[in-house]
Amino acid sequence: MKEIVDEVLQEEESALRLVEQSKSRAQETLTKAKKEADDFIGQEALKLKDSIREKKDQAQRSFLAEKERIIREIKESSIRLRQNKEKEIPALARKVFSQIIAIGE
Repeated sequence: MKEIVDEVLQEEESALRLVEQSKSRAQETLTKAKKEADDFIGQEALKLKDSIREKKDQAQRSFLAEKERIIREIKESSIRLRQNKEKEIPALARKVFSQIIAIGE
């Protein structure tokens, strides 16, 4: 009978050791999973930050390109307008001169 009790006690101790080992492995697995999740979240946050920075830079480049295009168009328009006005000066000067001479006569 004592042998049976000893055997049951040994099996119980063995089962308790298995339970403790299982708990320990489960805790290690949870700790590892948490670390992996934290690492993943950190990496994704960095990717998102980089993506946002790239989109911001791209938007700024687009804005500056559009601004430069508008400035270039305005300069070209101003040059054309000035050139057209310069062409009108001799004819206008003749007209004014003719009117001045007509007043003097």
